[in-house]
Amino acid sequence: MANEIKYQINGQLADNTVTVDNKEDMILVPVSIGSADENRIIAELKAEDSGLREETIRHVFDLQKRVIKRMLMTGMSVNTGLYYASVAFRGVIENSTWNPAKNSIVVNFNVGTDLREAIKATTVG
Repeated sequence: MANEIKYQINGQLADNTVTVDNKEDMILVPVSIGSADENRIIAELKAEDSGLREETIRHVFDLQKRVIKRMLMTGMSVNTGLYYASVAFRGVIENSTWNPAKNSIVVNFNVGTDLREAIKATTVG
């Protein structure tokens, strides 16, 4: 699906702070056109003209979040196509006991196949 759609993201040149002695060494920084919260995503989904009412889209959106949270927090890894997520633990376990003050649960995200294909279909301007 991603290879059917072409994308463009704009960039702006900026000084490379790693090589301060070379003023001609530049990096490209993405130009943000904003951020999308749940309401914006749901509005965009509705605008796709799927024939679904906003309430239905919101219900599916919320249901997906609930299911993905449950899967992750019970030890499953999740692959949505956009991302692959898995749970890991941080901190040293002392006396074979989990200590929330010293230990934490983190979720690692990696780019999924669908998003990698979209990246390939993206030009930078």
